[in-house]
Amino acid sequence: MATPTMITINGDLNPAFGATQVAFRVPTPIRYNAGPDVLLPQTVLANVSQVDGTFTIDVPASNDPSWSPANWTYEITIVGPNLNYSFVAQIPVDVSPLNFSSILPAQSASLGTLYAAFNHTHDGGGGGGGGGTPSSSVVSGTSFGAAQTAGVATTYSRGDHSHGTPAAPTAASIGAATTGHNHTGTYDPAGTAASAVAAHEADTTSVHGIANTANLVLTNDSRLSDARTPAAHAASHADGGSDEVSLDGSQVTTGTVAFARLPTGTGGTQVALGNHNHTGVYQPLDSDLTTIAGLTATTDNVIQSVAGAWAARTPTQLKSTLALVSSDVGLGNVTNTSDANKPVSTAQQAALDLKADLASPALTGNPTAPTQTAGNNSTRLATTAFVTAAIAGAGGGTAPTFARGVVTAGDVVPTLDASWTLLSAGLGTWSLAAAVGDDVELEVSCMIQDNTSSFYEVVLVVSGAIVRFGSTRTSSPTGAGEGDPVLYPNTGFGGHITTLGFTVVSGDLDAGNVVFTMAHKGAAAGKLFASTNYPLRWRIRNDH
Repeated sequence: MATPTMITINGDLNPAFGATQVAFRVPTPIRYNAGPDVLLPQTVLANVSQVDGTFTIDVPASNDPSWSPANWTYEITIVGPNLNYSFVAQIPVDVSPLNFSSILPAQSASLGTLYAAFNHTHDGGGGGGGGGTPSSSVVSGTSFGAAQTAGVATTYSRGDHSHGTPAAPTAASIGAATTGHNHTGTYDPAGTAASAVAAHEADTTSVHGIANTANLVLTNDSRLSDARTPAAHAASHADGGSDEVSLDGSQVTTGTVAFARLPTGTGGTQVALGNHNHTGVYQPLDSDLTTIAGLTATTDNVIQSVAGAWAARTPTQLKSTLALVSSDVGLGNVTNTSDANKPVSTAQQAALDLKADLASPALTGNPTAPTQTAGNNSTRLATTAFVTAAIAGAGGGTAPTFARGVVTAGDVVPTLDASWTLLSAGLGTWSLAAAVGDDVELEVSCMIQDNTSSFYEVVLVVSGAIVRFGSTRTSSPTGAGEGDPVLYPNTGFGGHITTLGFTVVSGDLDAGNVVFTMAHKGAAAGKLFASTNYPLRWRIRNDH
């Protein structure tokens, strides 16, 4: 989360006035310009030391350019048992740490070091103690010699302070002499420096070390003729002037020299303007250069010496003349063989030997092939994945799954049940994974010692509630309410086998399983055997 720039504020309050806290209140929501972050109105408290009156607090700057609105102000309150002083101020973003006294209002600047309740009164006698008669105002102590008066008549100031302004200072009070006097040390007597400067300006006999001023030329001296001015003097020495200057070439190190002024001749340091020879090593003009200069430049042609003479040659002519073979260019194993006659390398032949023939290939290992679209009836290869999908589509899909078990935990003696009651406490529950659309069937075989008023059902349950009865395959039992006819009671012992089969719908599943048990209704008589001597057997089949 973005936060405004934090500024550290250090305060130093007079502990005599008992300030305990300084509250800095952000009066309005502040929004971050570059995102969704918002600083809500809040108050941050700085605890003032009761020993020395100091405090330190970190608060957001009120003119951070990354936050809006710009240049908002804090509501600041100094509080204590007898103190409550409030003002508004900005906290600048570019000063940290910041002295608390620098943000106080002008009329309260002294609060940086000394505080008093803003509604206190002052002693008209100037001696403290709360004496005197209060008046409606206090004279502002901003000028010397202002008389003090008492404050408003509601409360009174402490007895150990007084107000007023100091008396205007006098020369005697600050130790200054009011009449003529001397100072010790080196100084200029009155008027001496001014007289010396005037005398220096009037002196024409000696100018800064030049004793004879007759040797000085003034700007209006008649000896400065036009011919002798610096500009005229330079012109006389210029090119074509009346007094040209002759210089050795070695003396000319900068600037430019007119071409006509260059020395001519055949010497090593001169410039020859006409036909001439140079000493040293150079290419003399000969017949080879003349021949080459006479050749016509043609794109891609080269110059070649043919029969001792230079000639322009085409690339074809050059190749014919050179008669290069492959070994001349480092390609000794390269031959100009047609594609039909190019041999196969040993490595290529070895790779080809690993390939199967297109006609009647003899494949080894585990070859793979693309799986064709279901229902394809062409001569394309059929992968095992294609065959499996085809079998499943023809009714030979996923193989059935089973769950089976034997209950020997103990015979179940029913209680008097006015409605169908689960026997899962004694028999447990039996389950198998299934999905919507699966074809599921439960089979139970057991022995019952009957009573003509005791009835049984195999049931499908979800979260402990019956959702299917074996007699109806629905959520409702038979209309007579006497259970599964296969399990109908009699007065003796009887072995029974009953089933419950159905197609799974979404309401039949409990955490991805079908869950079965048995239920009872009727008299508390008879017995459902589920012991080691007479076990109850169950099996669930999911044909998917």
